[in-house]
Amino acid sequence: MKSIFKRLTPKLDHNKAFVFILISTAAIWFVLQLSKTYTTQLQLNYSIINLPKEYKIEKEQKLSTYITSTGLNLLYLNLFNPQINIDYSKFTKSIDFISLDEAVLNNLISTQLEVGKDQVEVNHNLKLRFYQLFSKQMKVIPILNLTFQPGFDTIQDIQYSPSKVTVYGKRNILSSIDSVFTKPIIHKNIDDSISSQIELNLEALEFDQVNTFVIEYNIFVDRFTEKTITLPVEVINLPLDTSISIYPKQVEVSFEIPLSKYDKVSAKNFKLVCDYDKAKVSDSYLIPKIVKSPKFIKYQRLRTKQISYLIKE
Repeated sequence: MKSIFKRLTPKLDHNKAFVFILISTAAIWFVLQLSKTYTTQLQLNYSIINLPKEYKIEKEQKLSTYITSTGLNLLYLNLFNPQINIDYSKFTKSIDFISLDEAVLNNLISTQLEVGKDQVEVNHNLKLRFYQLFSKQMKVIPILNLTFQPGFDTIQDIQYSPSKVTVYGKRNILSSIDSVFTKPIIHKNIDDSISSQIELNLEALEFDQVNTFVIEYNIFVDRFTEKTITLPVEVINLPLDTSISIYPKQVEVSFEIPLSKYDKVSAKNFKLVCDYDKAKVSDSYLIPKIVKSPKFIKYQRLRTKQISYLIKE
């Protein structure tokens, strides 16, 4: 066994030496190649600094340029793709475009990449279309999908904030839009008040910016019960020289009311009238109408739909 190992050992040493020489040769060749000079085309990213806030570049493009430099430097540029910063003041402005000529581009690239001007070749202008941003306040419309446990309901309109948002974009697009919708507000079997947030639905809206993407909302909920009270009938717009007698003189109204408000509501919180001007000459009745009632009650119903009257001679 030892004799076999001794015969294999020289071969193993020989293989290791061969691999070492191969790797060393490849490394030396690679270093030599990186030290040579090449010319290659690069697509450079850029950023426009000090651009006025109300301006928006419609479609940016990359800077195409030829760079002559060592392989090592070109490898670095390809790997890290440094960004070229261009100050807005250097552009030439027209109605719809801003542009930069080849000479200015050449100088910017050579300075920021730290290569000679003769090592940079730009054979095109940089021409960008821009537009001005306009702002418009738009009403927020919530999309509601709510169901309540039996006996429960909202005690006031849903409160949401902000009720308006500021949207920024092209004037011709904003002029045709007056409101934005929320994503669906979905709550099932509600039996208590809710405070939460919902995102605006902006998928179909062509905009550039909006001052908020989320609104807060509050749903105030209470248990409701039925209540009935009796209201006096008041006749309005009765001519001064006319006297009438009405029947009935009082009308019952029933409605749904939050339990927390049950004892706080009475006839003084309502006003029921009959407008004499709206009575038909051929009819001998008036139509009662509630013109004042608490905002938090629901489903109010008059037990009497007509008030009979008789003109006194």
